[in-house]
Amino acid sequence: RKRKSIVKYAGKHTLFAEMIGQAVYEATSEAIMINIHHLHYNYALYSIRRWIRTSTATMVGARPCLSPNPMDPIPNAPPSVILMGVSSVLLIYVTPLPERTRMLLAAVVWDRYLGEVPVGVHPVCIAGRAITKCVSLAPNRVYQNPVLGFVSGFVFMISMICTFVCGG
Repeated sequence: RKRKSIVKYAGKHTLFAEMIGQAVYEATSEAIMINIHHLHYNYALYSIRRWIRTSTATMVGARPCLSPNPMDPIPNAPPSVILMGVSSVLLIYVTPLPERTRMLLAAVVWDRYLGEVPVGVHPVCIAGRAITKCVSLAPNRVYQNPVLGFVSGFVFMISMICTFVCGG
């Protein structure tokens, strides 16, 4: 019998806390919307101004997705930042600029808005894995003879440069 009264007692307090939380949420939402209407006249103008501020800040150097602490993992970019980055890159590709200029601008915009690609498909990581695999397959005599080591290393370097520069 005592358990029933404890559950009823806890249930009433939980319901009361939920009602207070809902009231605070509604009051906060209403206060935010009143401030937006007071400062920007409507939500559409607020959204446009926010997009302009975000795009201006990111182009002058503020990175929207980076934590101030460099040891924290990099969080995923919000959908609005990803959308702006992808649309900017696509817009650059259809502009009537020389190809190299478009590539450079697209790379800068990609770096600003979209950040690094995942490690599994990052070109530097792919190159590192290919080099590690090739070095592990080299016979031991390459490391014992300086001339053979130099020639093998030179041929290996030229083949890796050709492979990764030519996209092979």
